[in-house]
Amino acid sequence: MPECIVLGDDVAHDILINLKRDDIIAFRDEISKTLVDFSATDERTYQPEPAVVTRPDGRKALFRPFTSNNGPGIKIIVDPTTPSAAGKTEARPESTNTTSKKPTLHGILAVCDEDGLPKGFINAEEITAYRTSMSVMIPYAWRSNTANVVVFGAGKTALWHIRQALGLRGEEIMRITVVNRSVERARALIDQVQQENEKFWRSPVVFHNLNHDHSKYEEDLQEAVSQADVIFCTTPSSHSLFPAHYLTRGGAARRSLFVSGIGSWQPEMAELDPALFTEAASAPGGAVVVDDRDGALKSSGEIIQSGLTAEQIMELGELLHMRDTSLEGFSKEQERCLRGGLVVYKSVGVSLTDLAAANAVLALARRQGKGVLVPHF
Repeated sequence: MPECIVLGDDVAHDILINLKRDDIIAFRDEISKTLVDFSATDERTYQPEPAVVTRPDGRKALFRPFTSNNGPGIKIIVDPTTPSAAGKTEARPESTNTTSKKPTLHGILAVCDEDGLPKGFINAEEITAYRTSMSVMIPYAWRSNTANVVVFGAGKTALWHIRQALGLRGEEIMRITVVNRSVERARALIDQVQQENEKFWRSPVVFHNLNHDHSKYEEDLQEAVSQADVIFCTTPSSHSLFPAHYLTRGGAARRSLFVSGIGSWQPEMAELDPALFTEAASAPGGAVVVDDRDGALKSSGEIIQSGLTAEQIMELGELLHMRDTSLEGFSKEQERCLRGGLVVYKSVGVSLTDLAAANAVLALARRQGKGVLVPHF
């Protein structure tokens, strides 16, 4: 009977934050392989549908099961309620138009071997943020320019976007601007990652944050996004974080920009302007890329509102498969687009990547002798 490993959030964080660049790339390659399996084989047909249950008090529970030849597993995430001033509870705000601190999403990742014997239980907070950010790092790695980065959000996933970008391309990044409704949270994130940068990556990056209370905030926001090479969006917002026309310079549409969105994951949510997807899909040298085409068409509010069809959307696993096998579908023109065109990447989550991330972290824990080992579980 195999031994089962239990990893708390602090242990998972310690393993992930100390990964060197080669380790980060190896982790990214595991996620990439999983996305190829999902897109280029029949593996997606063996993945159960996720489910969201909303309790009467507003709590949402996400159940995301997954299977593979190596065994099944499940991730359970709870989106908690926010205490109101009156002591009652209300649903967690899904818009960034609030100054209150949002509750943290908690949960667990559980995986078994092919016979159903438990292999590991992992606190889902750190590993979910890491895996979600790593999905973005795959198309981000293709970009030619990354000197100027804008990050929307100040939570754990935003933090891991910054950490992984610095870990992979820190010497190229000159400026990171953090945009968050709460200036205090943005400054706290910057303080934390500045200290980590001195220890781990030593990037020459300079950090900035935008103040929502500043009288020229909208002007500052437009300037920040119009000058960005890369924009990472990580907020569970029901409204666009910025209008698509902010990306224009002198009336001309942007042609070299990478934008990713991972925060909105239900039809009523939309952190990116749907017009941005329309522009990317129709512009010469533009592309809309998703991790799960069917899931995006069903669950991404931005893509639903944009009216894009399946034929106008590329799936990341398909692109990876075409690139790695030199299929005709991956042309030099397409490669130029992915490196320097207007690319919008939307992730709604692929359950198999949770399995890949869990197995990778459990393997690292075994190698490093970390976690609580439970024999004969």
